[in-house]
Parts: sequence; C-alpha cells; structure tokens
Amino acid sequence: MKSRRVYFGPKELLAGPCLDCDADIWRALLNGDDLHIADKSSIAPWVRNVAAARKWPIETVEAAAAKLIRAHPELHAHVDELVIGFEASATDNAWNFAVIRLTGLPQEAKPSVSHAESVARWRLCAELSTAEQVLLNSACKQFASQDLEEIYVFAASSEPRHVLACLAGLQEPQLTSEWSSERESCLAELLTVWFRGELAVSDTDLLSQILISVASYSVKSILASAYVRAISAGLDAENSLVPLLRPYLSASDLDALLPYVKPALPQSPPQSVEKLPDWYERSYLPYREWMHARKVVTDEVIEPIWSAYEDVYLKALQRGLGTGDGPLAMHYSRALQYGEVRTLLVILDGTLPKDSEVLIRKLKQLNPEWSVAAREWLLATAPTITEVCRPSMVLGISASQIDEQDGAHTALAKAKQPLVEGQRLVVVKLRQPDRAYETVGASSEVLPKMAEFQLGLIADELSGIMKTVPIDRIVLTADHGRCLGLVEPVVAPCKGNIHRRAITGVVRSELVLDQRSRRLDGDLLGFDSVTDAVVARGATTFIGNGFVWYPHGGLLPEETFVPWIVLAKLAASVDITGKVNVSGVAGKPGMATLTLSNRSSMSISVMSASWEMEGRTFAGEHVPLQVPPAASRTLSILVDQVGKRFSEEATLIVTTPDGHAHSVKIPLETDIRRMQSQNIDLLDDL
Repeated sequence: MKSRRVYFGPKELLAGPCLDCDADIWRALLNGDDLHIADKSSIAPWVRNVAAARKWPIETVEAAAAKLIRAHPELHAHVDELVIGFEASATDNAWNFAVIRLTGLPQEAKPSVSHAESVARWRLCAELSTAEQVLLNSACKQFASQDLEEIYVFAASSEPRHVLACLAGLQEPQLTSEWSSERESCLAELLTVWFRGELAVSDTDLLSQILISVASYSVKSILASAYVRAISAGLDAENSLVPLLRPYLSASDLDALLPYVKPALPQSPPQSVEKLPDWYERSYLPYREWMHARKVVTDEVIEPIWSAYEDVYLKALQRGLGTGDGPLAMHYSRALQYGEVRTLLVILDGTLPKDSEVLIRKLKQLNPEWSVAAREWLLATAPTITEVCRPSMVLGISASQIDEQDGAHTALAKAKQPLVEGQRLVVVKLRQPDRAYETVGASSEVLPKMAEFQLGLIADELSGIMKTVPIDRIVLTADHGRCLGLVEPVVAPCKGNIHRRAITGVVRSELVLDQRSRRLDGDLLGFDSVTDAVVARGATTFIGNGFVWYPHGGLLPEETFVPWIVLAKLAASVDITGKVNVSGVAGKPGMATLTLSNRSSMSISVMSASWEMEGRTFAGEHVPLQVPPAASRTLSILVDQVGKRFSEEATLIVTTPDGHAHSVKIPLETDIRRMQSQNIDLLDDL
C-alpha cells in the first residue's frame, strides 16, 4: 500500500470528499487517493492510529482565524468581531488580515520609515474599535523589521501620551536609550503628526514632565523640534514651556518658535549693578527676541527702556573701571590670569544673544562628557566695537592702558601647542561670527545662517582640542554683542572714524551732537585719553551707512552684554538637598522657607517650588534662587493662604548652567497654628 497524505479538519474546510465510514476509506485507499477526515468523525481516532503506524504524512486543516489566534493569542477575546464576514478572505498573517479588515490602512511590501509615518497619519484619522486596535497593534508588531519595531508600535498607538511617557521613562516600558539617526527622523515626524492631531499643545504638564525627565538628549531635542513644527502649523505656544524647550532647539527652530510666544513686558533696568544681568536675561531679552522674531524694529515699550539703560550701563561701567568690581567681563578675564588650572579662553567677535546657545548645543553633541559649569551675562566695555572691547577682554584692562601686543592667538589651531606644553592660560581671539554678520549683500534671513555655519566650524575645532589636548576648562565669551535687528540711517555724523553705530577719534572741542546720538567720554570710560566717541542711540545708525542688519557700536543692552560660559569635564547630575518649611496661621497668609545645599559640581538655579496644599497645587512665586556649587542658600516665599493639609514633599524645578531643567523632590515640613476662639462673656459678672 503506497504512502499517502491524511488531512484532518472541519468538514467545510477539507479540500477533498469527506470520508465518513470504513467503506469510503477502503475505496479511497484502493484508488490511491489522499484521505480527508472530519476531525469530529467517529473514525478519526482509528485513521489517525493507522496513519501513524504506516508513517503517512498527517496535516491538520484549520480556519485562517484559528491560525491567526494561535499566532496572536491577544486576539482571542475579539475573534468573533474580527472574523465575522471576513472568513473567506482571512489569512493567518496578522498584517495581511489587518490590511483586509481595516479600510485604508497603508499597504507596503516591506517595512520602512516612510511607511510607518503613513500608518501614523492614517491611525490619527481612523476610528477603530477595541478589537481593531488590538489587531493593528499585533499586525504592526509582526510586520515591522527588528530595527523599526518600536517605530511601528508608536505609529499604531491610540495613546500618544503613553508613548511619550515611555520615551521619558515615566511609564513602562521605558524607551530612554539613544536612537539611530533614521529612527530619530521618523520619531520626529510622528511627534509632529501627534501634536497636530491627538496631542494638543495645551498638554503642557506632560511636555514639561518629559523635558525635566531622564529622557535622552536626542529624544528631548526631537520632542522640542516637533513641538515647534506644530506651532508653525497654527497652534498657540505656551510661554511656560519656552525655557524648558530652549536648550534643545536649533537656531532655526528657536526663530520659528519665538514669534508665537509673547513674553511679559520688560521692566525698567534696575539701578543696582549686580541685578543688571538677571534683568537682561529674564526681563529684557525675551521681549527683545520676540520683537526681532516678528521683525519689529522698535516700539513704544522698548524705547524708554533703551534710554534708561544707557544711563544705568554707563554708570555701572564707569564705577567698575574705577573700583574693579561689578559684573564686567574684563574683570572676569583678568581673574583667569591668576588661576592654577589649564584654561583656554576663546573670545568670539560680535555675537547675537542666541549664538552662545548654538555653540553650547553643538559642543554638547560632540562632547557629551563635558558640561557647562557656569554661565553668566556680563557687561562689555564701550563703545561696543572690536578695537576697544577685544583688547580689554584679552588683557583684562581698559583699552587706553594697552600699549603693546596682547599676545593672544588668532586661530584655535595655534592654541594646541601651548596647551600641550602646559601653559596655564591660552587666549584665542577669533573674527567670527562678526565677519559672517557683516557680509555685504546678504539678507536678514541668510546672515544668521552664515553665522551658525561659522559657529559650527568653531565647535568642530574646539571639539578636537577637547578630545586630544590636556585641558581643565574652556571659557567662551565675546568682545561685544550686536543689535538685534535692523537699524535706520537717520543720525547726522560728526568728524571721526565711523564704525557703523559708533564714531571714534572725535575731537572734544569740535563736537557737535545730533540729538539722536550720545557722546562717550574717552577718559571716564577708559578707551582713549585724548579723544571721545559718539554712538547712535536706539535702533539707528549714521547717515551714509544705509539700512544695516545686526550692527554694533551702540549702547543697546544686547550690544553691551556678552556671555561668559565655563565648560569642564564635570558630572552633569544634580545633587542637592534641602527642605521647605511652611509656617503661619491656618487660613491666613504665611511664609514658606526654602533651604538648599548644592552638592553638585556646578551652580543651579531654582525656577519654581510647588507642593500640594488642601488638595490643590501651590506654586511659589519668587525671584530665581542661585546656588553655587558647595554652597547653601535660603529663600522666603510668600504663601497667600496657609492650609491645614499638606503633601509630604515639595517639588523643585531647577536648571543647570546649560539651561537644562531637572525635577527634584525635597521634604516638606509645616509649623501651622490655628486661630483660638474664646467663648467668654465679658458681661457675665455685671
């Protein structure tokens, strides 16, 4: 008797005639036919034994749906809904079945980044039942190649918030590892799609949590960029997110975001010199950058502030030159000459405020083992032109006192050998990005891109030094800033050497001033013992210069403030301890005392403190608290109404000098008193 195949299965699925009795079986055997046996037939056990003894091949015929369920047990609870009406065309392949079952699901021969993006866009528009969502999840997981599996899982998700929480390590499964460039590109597209669809920009709590979470730098950068893309598509920005987003945004993304985020009106500059840097960074600069992003040259808010700032700045500069104190960049530069660690001081030429952020971001990407140990805004000397400000930055003394070469190198490549030889301080003065900004004929959109390109080249060179040369720290600064925007040539010039917004070598006896200009005393401000200078005020320049973008030489805050950034090989983790003590009478205004000790290797800045009180979140409003490394600080916060029930912990949002935000929990203590009521009748004894 020759070998044959035996098929067991439901009668309606068998390909040949179903054999129900012994006579049918013998007839099939004599004819050499294969045997098709209904699996519930009474003769099935006997035939199975015979086939096993004869070693005939046995195959089980089952419905495609059954195969599907066996391959994907998670579909079992939904099998009735999924296969009804689709049994004839069903397949045991989850992806093929999903394409049949789910109308419009994008088809593709093999998995790819672009296909995953198409699936994501389709999913956001599709209304799926629970069973269909389970099928889509199974199908995408089966279809995706190993390197794209997470991308397809994201694409199929009906809960983008959950996926984002997983990326941030806030929920399981945690997906906080670094991603390949191809997967990062796809994730950026998916996030952009989500923001425009399921994820409203009003979900600021989730976005804030992610930006202060343990999510990788690349994921945060992708999230920030995707958010900006959604903003540019017509959504409104949330002001509170901007400081958290900013460290992860490229220059172009920051330019795209700022027009949608109108900050608070800037306050008048403080008379206290020590408070000027904080005023510049937190009050003036956000509004000025918003103006620039919207291509507003000047307005009725900013002009009085410019006028008031001139007096405050010149007073601070004159005092600093006389006493040697105050937040002057040249004082910081001079202090480096007495340091004991190997330092490379890099002086950029004429930066815009965001240029330092661009440079830090590029350096962090190339050298993640380096951290920003300190970051400040300091005052440059005046007038804000290279020939005055740069010598002061190199030598730490006023320009009029310099009568010899400063000894600084003019290229980073020349700094390597002195550092290798152990020279304690090496100074490099560069001509970029000033030359990029002063390119003749370039548009306002092209100039910043040219500057960003030059900053990228500087970052590449610095990175080579950081990786190959023994060095303890790098200090990045600039000789002066530059005007944020366009200036109009309306000021009548006087005799002298014109530098866009400044004229030097002005003979005092011949000086005739235009009301839109201001005289600077060369003796008092330390730049010339014989002649003075004249600078254009506000957003103006001298007639004959033409309309100019991003000039310098004047007294605008962005021209006179320069960054001071210290990079070192430090642990980037935040290590602080402390407590919050809330005291007062229940139901009345009270006081919260925040005590912090910073054990980190870098300074930290407290952005906010919050805790639960009477079932609601109390967010303390206070001035930022700066805590240097290895130091302790105390801050008092006004509580509008003291409650009776509190959380056990307070949450602090702190930032490190690189601008990155972190969430820190500290204990919350209370000292709450209750109002005593005295039930005494004062007329009782009368």
